[in-house]
Amino acid sequence: MINDNFEKPIYLAHDHMNRLEDFARDAKGGVSAKILHLTVDGWINAPSKKEYLKTYYSYEGFYDRYLLALNQLHKVIANNSDQIKLVTSYRDLQDAGSEKVLAVILGNEGGKIVGESGENLNTLFDLG
Repeated sequence: MINDNFEKPIYLAHDHMNRLEDFARDAKGGVSAKILHLTVDGWINAPSKKEYLKTYYSYEGFYDRYLLALNQLHKVIANNSDQIKLVTSYRDLQDAGSEKVLAVILGNEGGKIVGESGENLNTLFDLG
């Protein structure tokens, strides 16, 4: 799945695509690492427009939805660790390059995942 051209790495600085087939397409296109935003400050998959608009001015549910998305990502990576590596340090990024696997760096669009609890921020930091 992963390309062999890591001498000139290609990084995606902002991406929301987190399925295995997305990672495969990235690698095939020469991408060696990407910053993956699992959620945004709006509930994109809300069951209705009313529910989406309700979240626009609220912090409710964002932390839980992020943890769910992160759990799903961890499963994809665990089942494909020979192709994808979650990066939480510079050393991890170097290792991913040496191993010729796609490096995934967690990012987020907006701050609603923190919610109204500073403890959530500590937990998110610990999770990567």
